[in-house]
Amino acid sequence: GGVGKTTLAKTVYKDIKRKFEKSSLIENIKDISKQNDSTHLCELQQKLLDDILMEKNTRVQSVIDGQTLLGTKLRGFKVMIVLDDVNHVDQLTYLAGGLEWFGPGSRIIVTTTNRDLLNYYKMNEIYFCEEMKEDEALSLFCQSAFKQSSPTHGYERLSNDIVKLAGGLPLAL
Repeated sequence: GGVGKTTLAKTVYKDIKRKFEKSSLIENIKDISKQNDSTHLCELQQKLLDDILMEKNTRVQSVIDGQTLLGTKLRGFKVMIVLDDVNHVDQLTYLAGGLEWFGPGSRIIVTTTNRDLLNYYKMNEIYFCEEMKEDEALSLFCQSAFKQSSPTHGYERLSNDIVKLAGGLPLAL
């Protein structure tokens, strides 16, 4: 982690969600459903329904019930959904089901460190966030530390050492 997947997904979500009839962003799915039990998946399904339907009278009783509700209640809507930090196939299956759940033009963005998950689910498009190149990382660090694109005189070596330690991860800088 740390290359900016969540930040990128949130930015895209904020920029284009108004082009969709309904939208939802669910963050930290891996942390929320750590135990991988159905209770946590039900809570995530409930949040998705609450966000999309904007009503509180639909209650998820089980993950199967949640799948049925999502599949029927969202059918036909053009939705934008971000599922952040997914690490297990069940999370994707119970939250995004099949393409028939959503109307034409819908977009589901999934952030994950598990490449096998993306292959298993046969995603239409996959974008890989890469670590920053050393010169880009140095420039980012210097903008934050010195408010300029290069190190202040006398701090060149220390700046380069910090960038190497961060390993090209923007969040570490």
